[in-house]
Amino acid sequence: MVTVIVTVLDYILPGYFSKVFGGTRAGVIGATVGVFVGLFFGPAGIILGPFFGAVIGELLHEKQELGKALKVGIGSLISFIVGSGIKIIASGFMLFYIWRDVWNMIA
Repeated sequence: MVTVIVTVLDYILPGYFSKVFGGTRAGVIGATVGVFVGLFFGPAGIILGPFFGAVIGELLHEKQELGKALKVGIGSLISFIVGSGIKIIASGFMLFYIWRDVWNMIA
């Protein structure tokens, strides 16, 4: 169940952080599309996909200025960092409980 929640958060966070950093609906949609498109470009695509998606979405929406679009893209990039942190913490807890159970079976 924890894995499902963390995975869903990983897809939702880029759009949410884009909105927090002043993004419009176009930036949120761009960040979300960037998540999925980035999957096809390996690790760099996974990291940079939401960033470029948010920036492109903002630039296409009413011809936003580049500075604002980059700010929204940075928000999306921060979401990657937050999402990765959540995954590391969840993985650490799972590893702890697995090792504890294995240890109890051995001892």
